[in-house]
Amino acid sequence: MSIQVEHPAGGYKKLFETVEELSSPLTAHVT
Repeated sequence: MSIQVEHPAGGYKKLFETVEELSSPLTAHVT
């Protein structure tokens, strides 16, 4: 959690990119 405290924008961007990569194939599999 220290990453979000030091660099919130960078941390959220990294998290968002990871979620996007995981959600893309996941959504395709579900639908």
